[in-house]
Amino acid sequence: MEQEISPQDRVMILAALIKKSGLPPIQARAVQQRALQEPPRNNYDMMQLMTWGTSHLDMEPVALRRVRHVTEAFAHETTHARICPVCRRSG
Repeated sequence: MEQEISPQDRVMILAALIKKSGLPPIQARAVQQRALQEPPRNNYDMMQLMTWGTSHLDMEPVALRRVRHVTEAFAHETTHARICPVCRRSG
């Protein structure tokens, strides 16, 4: 979880999480804006960013569950590589 994320990989990872989770466009823009204000430095920060989106933004229950499911998969060591484009690229 504390694996550093390079600045060039941040955009790619966040885009993959947003796409995989199906985050609605309004919420996706809010999460992206927050990432610009407080750039995620590691995988934990990235997970926290997505979790912030589920707890601070108005979202339908189905979308909320989908985002949480993808965020949990990103956080779990056995499913992380399926979500993370950096790990897929280097693995």
